[in-house]
Amino acid sequence: MKKVDDVLKSARDAYEKLDYSISLDHYIWLYDNLLQIDGAYVGMRYRVVLREWKRLGYKYQPAFEALVDQACKTHEELKK
Repeated sequence: MKKVDDVLKSARDAYEKLDYSISLDHYIWLYDNLLQIDGAYVGMRYRVVLREWKRLGYKYQPAFEALVDQACKTHEELKK
């Protein structure tokens, strides 16, 4: 199992290296897996991962689109 801190560091490192596609992959993985690893990460999921994903979206259009898609999926899940 991947370590959350390692994946977050990898996402940040990729962002700094302008490797936005890899950074996006890491943020998506974090969003999808944090709660399964440990429910205590719920605050991190929303505070850190989404904030940094949004920052990436300002630089990289596919990241913005993926964030919007995730928001739509979450909205649909909440309506059920």
